[in-house]
Amino acid sequence: MDPNIEFNLSIPVNEKEKNEDYVLYKYNEKKVQLEPIKEQKYSKRTNSIEVEFVGGGTFVLLSSKDFTEYVPTKEAKRGKFKKKKGKVKLINLPLEIDAESIGDDGTFKISKTVKYDDDISLDGEADDVDNTHLLESTYKIEDVYEQGDETIATATAVTTQSGKTPVILVHGLLGGADTWGFEDRWYHIGYDEPWASEPIRSYETITGESYSTHEETTYSNIDVHSITGIVDDEELGPMLIIDYGYTPNEDIFTIYI
Repeated sequence: MDPNIEFNLSIPVNEKEKNEDYVLYKYNEKKVQLEPIKEQKYSKRTNSIEVEFVGGGTFVLLSSKDFTEYVPTKEAKRGKFKKKKGKVKLINLPLEIDAESIGDDGTFKISKTVKYDDDISLDGEADDVDNTHLLESTYKIEDVYEQGDETIATATAVTTQSGKTPVILVHGLLGGADTWGFEDRWYHIGYDEPWASEPIRSYETITGESYSTHEETTYSNIDVHSITGIVDDEELGPMLIIDYGYTPNEDIFTIYI
């Protein structure tokens, strides 16, 4: 999704809860925490939250009172993670982890079971295989804050947060990204070094770098293998994205060879 797309939303608040101080938060995948959207206000006339933001993502509406329970106070003591009993709260993320489930190195796992609605396998045939899958992601505790009998900590993602096993699609002889239904804006034919056939934006590359038209690079540059778009949504690549929830350049990749 284009991160420059602007959204202007009106989110209704339950009449019984209109006195609650609700705030719309966006999930920051890099910091593994929720961050409040800056441009938002409560409208008494419509009993709704009016909010403006740029770019997509994952959002949640929470009471700010509940949210502050997961923010350390100024008096909290900062230290390193040590094995203990009880619960560990994650900073700016209303989530509590059983301390006993955290390893000695500070790592812990979050898992969920999902079931795909379709009964069709990837080859298009009827599939009698159980479509229930366990998605599991690994995180690691970083900074720890102790306040009273509470422990609040920051965490970073060790594996892909989608919980999906990363997929790399490799084409055959004379193939390319379009073999899998993807667009490839790097021009390869007849050249030792690939060059951008048109602008490639930062949100369309693996590293977050952008490239101007005719800009050259090397095949050792991982961005040459970025998925920049979809040209055929009936091929395997787009099917994994649309039907199975994979995210381009995060847990699904294609290699140009």
